[in-house]
This record gives sequence, C-alpha cells and structure tokens, in this order.
Amino acid sequence: MTKADKLKHQPKTSEEDSKGTTSGCGKGHGGCESDFCMDCGKVVLASHQGLRCDSCGFWHHSLCVNISDEVYTFLQDHSNETSILWICKKCHSQWQSNSTLMAAVLSLEKKMLELSSSMNNRVDKLANLVNDKLDKQDNANMNLIDDNQKRVESKVDQIINTVKQQRTDDMQLHDCVQQAISVKLQEDKDEMEEINKRKTNVIVHGLKEPTASTAEGRQSEDEDQILDMLHQMKCDIISVDSTVRLGKKPDDSQNDKPRPVKIEFASEEQKEKVLRQAKNLRRMRDRGWDRVFIHQDLTPKQREKRHQLVRELKERERNGEDNLLIVNGKIVVRRKREVQEVTSNSSVSTVMPTASLGN
Repeated sequence: MTKADKLKHQPKTSEEDSKGTTSGCGKGHGGCESDFCMDCGKVVLASHQGLRCDSCGFWHHSLCVNISDEVYTFLQDHSNETSILWICKKCHSQWQSNSTLMAAVLSLEKKMLELSSSMNNRVDKLANLVNDKLDKQDNANMNLIDDNQKRVESKVDQIINTVKQQRTDDMQLHDCVQQAISVKLQEDKDEMEEINKRKTNVIVHGLKEPTASTAEGRQSEDEDQILDMLHQMKCDIISVDSTVRLGKKPDDSQNDKPRPVKIEFASEEQKEKVLRQAKNLRRMRDRGWDRVFIHQDLTPKQREKRHQLVRELKERERNGEDNLLIVNGKIVVRRKREVQEVTSNSSVSTVMPTASLGN
C-alpha cells in the first residue's frame, strides 16, 4: 500500500456521503470495518483528514489522534517515501512493550555467551594444568597418573557437555520468546476484529420464547416483541438490521427459560441509545419488562473479564460497600450527583414514531 492510500479514500458519490457509507463496501449501514475511525467509531470519508496506521491497518481521523494540520500536510507531501511511517498510539505502545522484551532477551543471550566464554577459558586452563602436572610426574607413578588423567578428562568432558547444553537452552529460550510475542500480537489483532464485528450488537435476555410452529412465525413473534420493547424504552426511531435467537430451540420437555436474542442495529449510536434507555425497563412491572435485561455483545475475553468484575463487586457488597457500579472495566463508587442525574434523565420521555426492523 502506498502512502497516498494511507492518507486518502476513493471519492464517494453524494448519495454515499449522505448515507455515511464507503464505496464498494457492499453494506448499507456503516461501510467497511477498516474505514471506521478507531477512536470515534465514525466512517472516515473522502472529505475528512484521515490517517491509516502502517501497523494494524485501521483508520483514524487526524483530529481524533491530535495530529496538527502541519504534520498531516507533511505526511501527505511525503506519502511516497517508504522511510516515513505513521503508527497509531495502540500499536506504538505495543511496539515499545515488544522492544523492551526483546532488549531483555538480547541482554540475557549476551550474558549466557559471556558465561560460555568464561567456562571455555576455565576448561583450557584446567587442561593446561593437567598437562603440566603430567610432564612432572615420574615414570614410576605413570599408572597413577593415567588414572588421574582419566578422571580429569572425564570431568572436563562433563563441563564441556554442560556448556553445550546451556547454549542449546539459550537458543530454545530465544525462540520461545519470539513465538510468544507473535502469538500475543495475533491475539490482540483477532480481539480487535471481534470487537469491531460486535460494536452495533446487543444481547437481550428475558424475551418470551416464540410459540409458532414455523421458523417464519417464530421470527415474526420475536420482531413484534422487540418493536414493543423499543417503544416502551422510548427508542422508536431505531433501525434494526437483524435479530436471531442464540442457542438450540428448547424442547417441550425442557424448562421454559427463554433463549437470549442478539439484535444488530444500523449504527453504533443507535446501539448506545438503547443501552442507555434499557434501565427504564426495570420500572415496567405490569407486562414483565422488569425481567428483561440488555447488555453489549461482548467477546469471550470481554465476558470473562466482566464475570470477574461482577464477582468482585458482589464480594465487596457483601463486605458492606454500597453504590458500586462497573464503568469502563473498573469498579467505581457512584457519586450522589451522578445518582441524581440518572434519576432526572430517566424521567424524561419523548413521543416518537414506530421503530422499524430491517434496513
């Protein structure tokens, strides 16, 4: 990829700009994942000042990463120079961590080489000492000398074998560290791709299991429930791209616990609005909406981290702490002012037209 590709998109038609899509992506609600700014989540259009990271390949608005106009102009003027790269903050931090680790490995390798050289010098001195002693021995003691020489030679062979084994272990350690770094970088890249795939999705628990005998009928029942739920949450102007029940359809002999539903919205902004309004369902007991729970569609790593935080939060509450909540992957104490603001915002309602399912 040339530097010109890093700083520019292909021009879009006015129709594409108005929809916020990227030409050639083939999706009607968000464009290619690589064309989204990794800081604000919005599409990087041809009219924007956009930078593409030379490491991970993701896009960023120049304003989102605090790149001045002078620096952006410099990168654009030198876009064809392969020696000039632009790296995002996340990749720069990862490279620094990897550089520190590699420096430690190289330092360890240097020390092991010095130790090996020192052992070789000692072996040479010991061999010279043995030879000097053998020259001074009387022929009458030759048999005894032979025995001593054999023992010394055996000891020398053991030392040499130990040094060779140490060298082999050092090389294996170096290869293991290199492999571990490669695996970690790939895991981080895969995790970022999983997060981008799920950024417009939510998971809904507690919606009644449909009872229709056909797949089309069950899908229609789920869509009606979701429309009703969005209306109750004052989220009528929301576009749902797809819905699907997660897990195997329960048999009549199984319990009636409904399967969760994954909902994909048209944009990340609409998903965030639904998550903000989801707390209002707890107050709607008349139709059982208080038993419905909505959360972000998390990756397996995010779910495991969330479970750990929930266990820690419950343990702290059992120990007497209160007003705790999880924010941005941390357990914090809700301030009184925040409680008042949440109560005030939840009392505001807006009349909106009916929500739509599909594009």
